[in-house]
Amino acid sequence: MKHLSGKAWSKRETHEPRFDQSGLFEKVLNGLGQKATLTIDLPIEKLCHDLCFTPGTFSEVTGIAIPSKNRVPRSGTETPSASPTTALSPGQPLVVATSVPEPASESVAHVPNPYGLDSVRPGAKELFLLRGSDNCELARHSGQHARTVGIETWHPGYMDQPAFKAAERVWVVINRSDDRQANDRFLQSIAADNSIRERCLIATVQSVSEMIDRFKWVLQQECAQTFVVSIFEDVFQFKSVPLPADTKGLAALIEPPPAPEPTTDSPFDNQHFGWQR
Repeated sequence: MKHLSGKAWSKRETHEPRFDQSGLFEKVLNGLGQKATLTIDLPIEKLCHDLCFTPGTFSEVTGIAIPSKNRVPRSGTETPSASPTTALSPGQPLVVATSVPEPASESVAHVPNPYGLDSVRPGAKELFLLRGSDNCELARHSGQHARTVGIETWHPGYMDQPAFKAAERVWVVINRSDDRQANDRFLQSIAADNSIRERCLIATVQSVSEMIDRFKWVLQQECAQTFVVSIFEDVFQFKSVPLPADTKGLAALIEPPPAPEPTTDSPFDNQHFGWQR
């Protein structure tokens, strides 16, 4: 209980899997947005039955009204739609005329593929999520090619990828010596999407060599069959990704490493010659 309280898990559990929703039905409904008259040669009763919908639910979802005498209320208090768009009778085929959808902007339509996603082991429960292809390559060459993905910014559509659906933990590693603005865009995009942020834990490194050492540590532990997820997260001080409103917490994760302090040693320092004052 002390451990759970220390992690704030007694108030809100982390790494909860996202509820799986059907993507097919959404695509079917989006297909109605084409400039065409769509004819489905299927009686309305059969269509509702195959969708496991009551006629009332069908009307709410599609906007196509069914006469009240043919509707089966779900709760006994359901009322007909106030503004029906189409009325159907039993046995009548469904005909839908729709308008032209607004063209998607190029930025929305084109989502770049995550780097290294094709190398991720199917069903991997843990992933490293890094900014950019360079950091991803560092991890891949350090023995982590089976669980490493590189992106510039997070897009909600990435969650549809099987690798992200299967992942229970996503380890975000920020290299503070990287481009600060690029790190900021990367981190802000993750914090803004609850579906990925709630699965993520984040840690920072000060340099490329420190990042490589971290990946090699994991590889050595795996080769020795002593790798334990909780130990890895504690050793390298992973923590939850701050909320978007926590601007100070987000900024603290991308601050460049402090400059090394100048050394006070000098070849002319008295102690080098063993002189005594």
